[in-house]
Amino acid sequence: MQCQQCDNINPEEAKFCGKCGNKFEPPQNAPPSETPIIEPNPVVAETAASGLCPTCSTQNAADAEFCSACGGEIVPTEIQPLTIAAPTNLTAVDPTSIDPWEEVSLRYLEVQPVTLRTNAACKTDIGLVKDEQEDQAGIFERLYRKHNVRVTIAVVADGMGGHDGGENCAKIGISETELYIAERLPFAEREAVLTRINFLRLVHKTVKEAIPDAAHAANARVRAFAVTQDINEICGATLVVAVVITDLVTGYVKVYGFNQGDARCCLAIGNELIQLSKDHVFETGDGDRPYWFLGAKAYVGKADFQWEVWMSEANFESFKVLLYSDGLHNMLGPEQIRDIANASPDAQSCCDGLMREALTVETPVGKNATTGDDNIGIAVVQVQRGQEDNSDDQ
Repeated sequence: MQCQQCDNINPEEAKFCGKCGNKFEPPQNAPPSETPIIEPNPVVAETAASGLCPTCSTQNAADAEFCSACGGEIVPTEIQPLTIAAPTNLTAVDPTSIDPWEEVSLRYLEVQPVTLRTNAACKTDIGLVKDEQEDQAGIFERLYRKHNVRVTIAVVADGMGGHDGGENCAKIGISETELYIAERLPFAEREAVLTRINFLRLVHKTVKEAIPDAAHAANARVRAFAVTQDINEICGATLVVAVVITDLVTGYVKVYGFNQGDARCCLAIGNELIQLSKDHVFETGDGDRPYWFLGAKAYVGKADFQWEVWMSEANFESFKVLLYSDGLHNMLGPEQIRDIANASPDAQSCCDGLMREALTVETPVGKNATTGDDNIGIAVVQVQRGQEDNSDDQ
């Protein structure tokens, strides 16, 4: 089609002249045609020099100055290279910080396996002065046979508020904490379908999340008990819980714990007694008084602790995890507790030895304390090198 304005020869279907942009009028006897709605196309700067229309994307002749389809002007544009600026707000990420179990997985491939065995026991005593037993202690164990992993839950609670309050609050603290964690441990069906490392990952994650939740649940139950029994005096219980996860084949052991008040968790290793928990007390003329305990407030304080060891890298044959109420550490000092723990061949004899010494000590270490003037609660978990006898485990 020849343009009547500039005589440029255009394609027959052109609606505009590619040279001057003149619009072609359709012949009077030609049937009307539908005019398409043309959306602007924003992506054309780099192709404008080749005759591509920046408005409707119609391909025109390379020297066309106007689009033959829409009449839009085609302006040759210098093609600019596309550059992408490097982001400046990114920081390097340590891969091991994303999932600490990746590092543990590598350690499993590198360490020399060490066979372990465990035993646990607990003991309470009313003491020589009080008429009510407000201290409670508990032990729960579960063995996963396929992957040879033992989970031991140890709990000690020291009630306050007399028979109506303290004894029941301590029992609530023990039962609620122990059962809450135990019920959330994986069942054997999960163990059967998971690889060793994935199963260990699940157990550790479950325990870590369950411990503070268990303390919150126990605290809520203690407060509800005080309300329903219409107890106006101080009513509650200090609490310490430790969950010991022992890989009986590779020798990896980790302790997860939580405490409220002055009930303690310590490690007896060689010549050391290492306190993992933190006392939440303030000093008074009559001795220390706990400011955090179950029932004190509508929430519990953040007081979790952890400890781990690869026995293949340790220079000791065994260690004990000790949990006890203030009735013990007001009678015996750290050195006395350490020596009795180290001299005891197992957890039960350790409980018996500590209790016997506490009830016969001539000079208690606590301020204004007299021999046997308080209830005592003790729980002990022992981990040592050697093959475990699982014949009696359920």
